[in-house]
Amino acid sequence: MILFNFKNYLDIDCSVDFADKISRIKTVQEIVIAPSMLSLQVVAKKRRGKNVHLCAQNLDYAQRGAHTGDIVVNDLKGLGCKYVLIGHSETRRRAAPRIGESDELIAKKMRLAVDYGIIPVLCFGETMKEHDAGQAEKVVRRQLTSAFADIGRHNIRVVLAYEPVWAISSQKGAQACSSEYVADMLKTVRRIMNGRAKYSFIYGGSVNGSNVRDYLSAAGIDGVIIGKAGTDAHMLKDLAAKI
Repeated sequence: MILFNFKNYLDIDCSVDFADKISRIKTVQEIVIAPSMLSLQVVAKKRRGKNVHLCAQNLDYAQRGAHTGDIVVNDLKGLGCKYVLIGHSETRRRAAPRIGESDELIAKKMRLAVDYGIIPVLCFGETMKEHDAGQAEKVVRRQLTSAFADIGRHNIRVVLAYEPVWAISSQKGAQACSSEYVADMLKTVRRIMNGRAKYSFIYGGSVNGSNVRDYLSAAGIDGVIIGKAGTDAHMLKDLAAKI
């Protein structure tokens, strides 16, 4: 899986343009595009290859009804979203005056997505402070176990997206995260999950044309999330040649 998260780097017209460019990449990998929420409906109407799927960047814990301003799961399903990002570090750790998402809210969103047949892409990972303090495994264990608290079934399909916050380029002082480190984290994830669900394991954290092959060729890593590099024409061309 190659998941392109546009975040809010692009306006609606540019989102459509880049989604079209990405849809034409020749690869055996599954391509997933996550446009900004206001671009999602427009991108959804455009023709895509059979191996190109839509992902919503978020959803609210709400269904149809009196929920002003919320992104309801019914609409995401109606637009044809196969996937939805849940628990992204940028929503978990929103800066004041906004409030970050709690583990409890993330668990409820997971259940809602599963109930509506949308595959959750559960994002998790430790901050630089937690990493430096040797708390990575403790943090990841909490994030994963709490996310499945409202899900009793074990045969669901999810995507687990490991995104160490300290490796994300938009973070001050970001550091490179080696494929070896990611592979070690996967071992931890396997112990924690222990048959809890059917999952794919992907990595996100400053993935670009110079390192994407390292991650894709590492044993056990099923794909990557590409952020800003997928919203720059030159960087996208470099990526397309390597995936």
